[in-house]
Amino acid sequence: MKSLKFEPMTPRNENKIYLFVYGTLKRGQRNNFFLETAEFICETTTTSARFSMVNIASKQVIGALYPTILEDGNFKISGEIYAIDLPTLERIDVLEEIGVRYKRMTEEFISGHRAFMYLNIDPHVLAVEEHKHIVKDPAKRVISWG
Repeated sequence: MKSLKFEPMTPRNENKIYLFVYGTLKRGQRNNFFLETAEFICETTTTSARFSMVNIASKQVIGALYPTILEDGNFKISGEIYAIDLPTLERIDVLEEIGVRYKRMTEEFISGHRAFMYLNIDPHVLAVEEHKHIVKDPAKRVISWG
């Protein structure tokens, strides 16, 4: 079987799509089962420090929180990259409510990868318990969740 060879500047290679996740889709989190057929690639961080992260109350799981990224800050985002197939991307697009709550965009990462990630576009987003599960490293300007 041919192993995946990564071209640093493309989110797609050998019929795989590279997806960066930063919240409930990460390993050990409640929605990681969506990635059960995916290949974990690496932990990494966005190269750009233009984001903020807040928690939102889940509509599906009472009392649960999930993070959302806004393009209104000065932090990098820490998370994980996976190699996924198109059906997996389509299922996650439904979960993320593409066009309503999120848009999928291409971003560059310090690992050298270029991958899709989800960015909040909901103008009515209301942050709750902003700091629960959110870890900020002001010296490195990096935010992580979990």
